Amino acid sequence: MSLNTTILDGQHLTWEQLTNACDSLPFLAPSRLVVVEGLLARYESQRQALRQAQGGRRLSPGEGEKSPWSNLKEYICQMTTTTALVMVDGKLSRNNPLLKELTSVAQVREFRPLRKEALRRWIGSQVSRLGGSITLAAVDLLEEAIGSNLGLMAQEIEKLCLYSLDGQIDDEAVRRLVSYAREANVFAMVDALMAQRRQVALQHLHQLLLEGDTASHLLAIIARQLRLAMEAKELIRKGLPKSEIGSRLELASDYALARTMEQARLYSMESLMAIHHRLLEIDLAIKRGIYREEMALDLLVVGFS
Repeated sequence: MSLNTTILDGQHLTWEQLTNACDSLPFLAPSRLVVVEGLLARYESQRQALRQAQGGRRLSPGEGEKSPWSNLKEYICQMTTTTALVMVDGKLSRNNPLLKELTSVAQVREFRPLRKEALRRWIGSQVSRLGGSITLAAVDLLEEAIGSNLGLMAQEIEKLCLYSLDGQIDDEAVRRLVSYAREANVFAMVDALMAQRRQVALQHLHQLLLEGDTASHLLAIIARQLRLAMEAKELIRKGLPKSEIGSRLELASDYALARTMEQARLYSMESLMAIHHRLLEIDLAIKRGIYREEMALDLLVVGFS
């Protein structure tokens, strides 16, 4: 990541963290970029809750709460010109109060996920721009592995073009270099879920469903991580060293082991078992047709604690 690029989690962002990032001067560059993910969605849910508490009356930004975010429009107007502030969110209601407040001082852009032929054309244009060519079979595999995540797709295409010395990207090259992409997105969703960053988890989850993943596969991955966290918690209780815990859990990656041990400490054993039981209930509800997949997984994320 560039020294002049800062990415902030809007779900847990404080006013001081935002202003500190935006007020910082760029380092050996004319400008810096600050990206805030999920702030508008967080504000929207807070406003809805406050509105319900006020008997359904529409609230203006900042009313009913002592929040510095009501000053965001004013701050942006006087923000240093060397900082570009970008707010990234998923689906928002048209009446999102903070979005409406910022519309007059911001450029609002909606980017719908590319699908099917539009995505295929985009892949082809990216490869051509880098001076390469790609077979139809390779395009199919890229679409299946990555879906409409254009940032990740661009990275993989650049890697494939560098790998293919003759400039021709075939399906074998994609199998070798890109097979991990979907699983990486799945584990990012699980990490956000276990850390109770619900909005981030929902965004990952909806993207995975959009790209063709199934609820049963996602539930199985979540259940596996819960079981690892429960086993790790018991091994920690017994006083085993970290290396022994990693060996018993069969986690060769230091990052995966550290993540699992952190999750084990975050939850009580009773909470982990309750969540695991909830997973079973969600799975059965989907199979019995009580809930659609997306709705069932949304309920799981919202109630995850």
